[in-house]
Amino acid sequence: MENNEKNLIVKRLDLKEQFLREEISADEYSKLKNELEKELEELEQKEGKKENANKEYRHKVVSNKELKKNNWRFFSAILSIILLISIIINLSMYISLASTDIDKEVIAGNSVNYINANLLDGNTKASLINSEEKNGVYLLKLDINGKSFDSYATKDGNLLFTSAIDMKKPIDNLNINPEDNINSNAKSDISPDDDPSIGPANAPVTIIEFSDFQCPFCARAEPTVNQILSTYKDKVRLVYRDFPLSFHQYAQKSAEASECSDEQGKFWEYHDLLFEKQQEWSSIGITKMKDYAAQLNLDSKKFNDCLDSGKYSSEVQKDFEDGQKAGVSGTPAFFINGILISGAQPFENFKKVIDAELAE
Repeated sequence: MENNEKNLIVKRLDLKEQFLREEISADEYSKLKNELEKELEELEQKEGKKENANKEYRHKVVSNKELKKNNWRFFSAILSIILLISIIINLSMYISLASTDIDKEVIAGNSVNYINANLLDGNTKASLINSEEKNGVYLLKLDINGKSFDSYATKDGNLLFTSAIDMKKPIDNLNINPEDNINSNAKSDISPDDDPSIGPANAPVTIIEFSDFQCPFCARAEPTVNQILSTYKDKVRLVYRDFPLSFHQYAQKSAEASECSDEQGKFWEYHDLLFEKQQEWSSIGITKMKDYAAQLNLDSKKFNDCLDSGKYSSEVQKDFEDGQKAGVSGTPAFFINGILISGAQPFENFKKVIDAELAE
């Protein structure tokens, strides 16, 4: 019994090593682990039955007189049973503790697989940096395109949170100075490409916006962008370029959808609708994107074929790559005559830069 159990424990640890070395998948590991645990349980049941049979046999062949003469054997047997039970309990506790650690790795592996399969496009993959228990859940540190992101999973593996907000730090108390995200000392030679624009081509100020339709901060920046356009009118030209973030499930397809709408001359109407209805389509995706095209009286068949075929996927990717080369690391990002303003900043910060450029 003891040797067999030790063999099972060795197999169990070997299996863990295979999983941690990524020689087997999380699903294979879980299946093999369950088989080993079942084998251990059957072994324990078998030994229990054998011990009961031996005890019954001793009761039949040993008389009361013989038991009195051999008390030391009786107590030795009892002590042996107690020792055996103690070993089994300790081994079970060891297996239980080992399972807790391994289960964490399984949950981490399943979480990464889910993110790659459902939240990222085919060209972007998340990988696990490390995992640890924190505040009753598992903190998963992920690498996506060379950047670190924190996600969280419950211990039962049923819920995954791709981000979290620390409610101990109210936004008003974060002491963030928006002007820190304005670099007026350097200008980027960023091209407007042939992307959709508002305003005259020869306007003294050109604003190139890199944005993500699924980004909540981009939606928050829209009223400020509209205020800029209404304030400066023909003095400003706004160019919209795509920068879909990999961790937004429908960012890439919404960008492609906007290009398909531009093909039919209604980019800005579609652009406004995507930001206005952001919370609606972010949980549904492509079906809603097609509905919006129909609402704007676009040719639905032409639009749907365009979107389904991925016709503008390379165009969207080119925008993204140009943004990265220019130093864009998040959205929204604005280049005012090449001067970078990062984030959804107040109108006054844009006004300072625009006025300075107009003064020149």
